[in-house]
Amino acid sequence: MIELFEPKASRSVIADWVELTALIAAHGTASWGDLVRSQQVRDEVDHRVERDEISGEDLDGEITDSRYEDLASEVGDELQFRSDSLKELYPFDFAVVRGRWTLSARPAPAGGDTSAFLTYKTCLFISGFRRSLLRSPSKEHTSAIADCMQRVAYLVAGEVVGGDAHWFGWPRPDSTTTMRSGLEKLVERLRHGDIKVKDPEWTSGHEKDAGVDIVAWRSFLDGRPGSLVLFGQVASGLDWPEKPVSPDFLDAYFNDWFIDQPSAHYVPATFIPFMQHDNCKPRVGQSFENAAAGKARQTEILHGLVIDRLRLCELADAAETGRAAKLSDEQAVNEWFATSLQLAAA
Repeated sequence: MIELFEPKASRSVIADWVELTALIAAHGTASWGDLVRSQQVRDEVDHRVERDEISGEDLDGEITDSRYEDLASEVGDELQFRSDSLKELYPFDFAVVRGRWTLSARPAPAGGDTSAFLTYKTCLFISGFRRSLLRSPSKEHTSAIADCMQRVAYLVAGEVVGGDAHWFGWPRPDSTTTMRSGLEKLVERLRHGDIKVKDPEWTSGHEKDAGVDIVAWRSFLDGRPGSLVLFGQVASGLDWPEKPVSPDFLDAYFNDWFIDQPSAHYVPATFIPFMQHDNCKPRVGQSFENAAAGKARQTEILHGLVIDRLRLCELADAAETGRAAKLSDEQAVNEWFATSLQLAAA
């Protein structure tokens, strides 16, 4: 079910391909050699088979070609970054022996995947479908991606601010079907904000969520205005960089419904299943880390807080002890991932 990545794919996308290979493969591993061989097949290189004395695996004779070595090294750096960042929360074991790496899927604990493992692997599969690294089994399964990602974000959003979260994206689980009824329910939970008696003059009557999918807040015991509030957009498509939850957009389409808005200051955020540096490609002579840091600064200016795959896992682990009230959403995410894995392995 796994498709080969595009020839000019970034190191992050190729690392996703390696992780998917390890997750789906019967032996649960993917290696430096697997990546090199995939490129030799792409380039239709005539090759002979050699035996690697270190790993014991069969290797192609042209494996020392600098193009393949450089690519494998860059992808190894990416996998190392992910492993170092998440540590025990990373659902793979990454090992390097004499410059050649192996990635192995960690077995699920006896009670099933931890929240962090499930979050990472779900986001990985979403990314795989969006990047065409995985063949879509059906329109029905693909159409469920956005809802699955919404649930992933909802499960962890409260942890960002150390408080509560509200699912505002339409369709909403609280059964509110209009923008006004949705806002009324939100204000009831926030305990702040005063909605206009009449809808704004520009409305058509068909508004649903004004681009706000998640609202999270940290209230204080005094109950007075001034809570820490986050307005978030959940994006599961590759065009997420083009859709920031900007203050101007929120003021025009969301806050204009209020006489007194719930919070004058807020944190805009975007939740994504990808790596924030997915498309980062350093210029000649520039280190990857320098380029990725610069891109992250630029993205923060445009989007506010970006919660990517690594950050989602970190938050999922932190929120695990308080997830009892949201078990149905976690179960839905678990079922979507299990179906993805079953279809991919078929």
